[in-house]
Amino acid sequence: MQHLPEDIINKSGLAFLRAYYRMRDRAGSGKTITSANVETEGGIIADGHLSFSTKMGEPFTATLEATSFDTLDEVKYKTQGQILAWDSFAVGSLVTAFVFSYSYAFNQFTIHQIGLVYSVFLLLGLMIVMTALYFFMFRWLQRYRYIYAIEQFKKYHADEQWIAIGDSIFDGPENRYMKELKSQCVINGFGLLSVEADLRVQLLITPSRREVFGKKRANLKFDDRNLGNQKGKLAQLKKIGSKLASKNPLRNQTMFKSNAFGRYQKSFTGQILLSVFSLFLLTGIFYKQLQDAPFLYVDEQAYVDSLENYKQRTFPEFDEPAIDTAWVDPFTKEQSYLDINEDRNTLSDIEAEDWDGISDSPLLGEGLIEIDAVPRKGKKQVILSAGDGTTNTYDCARLYNMHGKFYLVQDNIYSSLSAAEKRIKQMNKKGIPLNAFCLGCLEKGNERYVVHYDFFSASRSEADEVVKRYKRLLKKKGVKGKKIAVRSLEFE
Repeated sequence: MQHLPEDIINKSGLAFLRAYYRMRDRAGSGKTITSANVETEGGIIADGHLSFSTKMGEPFTATLEATSFDTLDEVKYKTQGQILAWDSFAVGSLVTAFVFSYSYAFNQFTIHQIGLVYSVFLLLGLMIVMTALYFFMFRWLQRYRYIYAIEQFKKYHADEQWIAIGDSIFDGPENRYMKELKSQCVINGFGLLSVEADLRVQLLITPSRREVFGKKRANLKFDDRNLGNQKGKLAQLKKIGSKLASKNPLRNQTMFKSNAFGRYQKSFTGQILLSVFSLFLLTGIFYKQLQDAPFLYVDEQAYVDSLENYKQRTFPEFDEPAIDTAWVDPFTKEQSYLDINEDRNTLSDIEAEDWDGISDSPLLGEGLIEIDAVPRKGKKQVILSAGDGTTNTYDCARLYNMHGKFYLVQDNIYSSLSAAEKRIKQMNKKGIPLNAFCLGCLEKGNERYVVHYDFFSASRSEADEVVKRYKRLLKKKGVKGKKIAVRSLEFE
């Protein structure tokens, strides 16, 4: 197949542009100037250049890039492997740094949990997987499809820019390189022409009338000295290289392709900086984990068992605080005597067995008799119920910090320590706590024990509240007809 040379394609394209712009509004004589192989002050060569003055007096410029079969690489896209590789590594390292930071913040899969070696393998594995995943999933993006003619147009500003190709350089409109060229021309606002073998020009894509790039492209001045046959050195080298390449039978092999077409590829400095930042972040978190003290993880069942063992070795707290100090109520007027209800129901087995029938006790009788304190030298017992049904015993020293008059809610009086303990245990089983103390703590030679509810009350009103509370408790526990008496005690 006979292919049109590049200079013929260039001339045909410029002739089409003269006719295409002849109806545009212009100032003065309206003369249109066309030139071939014009070089900018930055060294970029435009195969074709067209200019005229607009009605507003401003210059209008259009440039043309002509491509033949010999210079096919100018319009044939290539995958930018370096950019793709650095993008993939930057994304992989950033994702790995995020995952590693998250696991450290929430204490998941840390070095102390899975070990140093597994942490390193997990880190490298995640980075490799994420890098490869991005590489194979996004390599088809247009960002990585580099077309030399398109990228060259982006380096300088012109009002409209065109690409002219020979219609024989691609094998049809469905060719993947042709489709990509059309797509990028539309996206970037460039025009596309196709020159047939009979030199007829087909308009494939018109350039965008609206500026696509804004002020991102440089305004380079075109050098008039390079017009016509006075071509720049780059233009001459380009033509010579094209001729040599067309005669090379191995021109399609990678090792013989010119690297000149890759000079407009994008930089990957940003990707390198992101990768370095991610690696520094990973290194910092890795070092921080190594400095942290390891966590000790206990089996849940073992922890529950340890709590149960601890519970067996300790005593629970009292439902109500046990206070040994005197309750002082200086603002309440105390009554000297309290009424007592002597009506008693049938005694329980323990009460019938241990009740001695003595009624001349200072704590019994028609009236309330004050008890004088005795020297505190005895070692009599004071019994206090614990919340778990057990009892604790003390000597009379437990009462030595009490002074003045107090009141207690009496259950009964027993002749011995064993009888008092039996009574306390019996009521404790029913969920009714009782306490007791020996009258010998107050009256010399008295060996009997007073069993009472709650602790000592500092006033009658407090004792009355205790009576009400325990009457409700007795009723709830099914103890019926039990009469409760209030007694007063005098401490030195």
